[in-house]
Amino acid sequence: MMVPENFKSKVAITHITTATAIVDIDGVKFITDPIFDEAPKSLDRSHLAGLSPGEFFLTLQKGPAISIKQLPIVDCVLLSHEDHIDNLDETGRQLLIGRRVITTPDGAKILSDHPGTCAIEPWQTLKFQLGGEEWSIIGVPCVHVPGGQVTGFLLHKKSFGNSPDGRQNVVYFTGDTIYIEDVFKKLREKYHVSCRSRWVARML
Repeated sequence: MMVPENFKSKVAITHITTATAIVDIDGVKFITDPIFDEAPKSLDRSHLAGLSPGEFFLTLQKGPAISIKQLPIVDCVLLSHEDHIDNLDETGRQLLIGRRVITTPDGAKILSDHPGTCAIEPWQTLKFQLGGEEWSIIGVPCVHVPGGQVTGFLLHKKSFGNSPDGRQNVVYFTGDTIYIEDVFKKLREKYHVSCRSRWVARML
């Protein structure tokens, strides 16, 4: 991926497990879909597949590369959806306490006991002060095969600049989604993805 010359920020992504990663941008640290339960662990998820109890299990065979106790200070949690154990588990929920959490409208309602939780709608822009700078966080539509609300995220701040054709340079976390032609077409037209996390973004 070609990073524009006027992109003046430093970005480091540390992959921890599945959709969990630390995204460090100029010292401001985001974490995506935090799961930190230790392996091995099996959970009965038969109801998700319309099966009887005991017929379908989700098995965690390998624990996270970094334990929750080894994490640096996290400034913001980007939560694509809160209702699946492979995107937010019991240990990962500890990171929601006392932090800014951005997630779907349904997720924000369920997590309303965490006062830092904010809902984001598709293509909505939220602005926050993080690390002494103003950040724009944009919700990106997703389609999740099991159903339910899911969101992706675009991150932008002044030091990211714009591409030569005038599009905002952004960092992109796709969320738990399949490829959606209309969404990715709009992304290509309006934004320049300078850095991305999750495989589906290769389609850009």
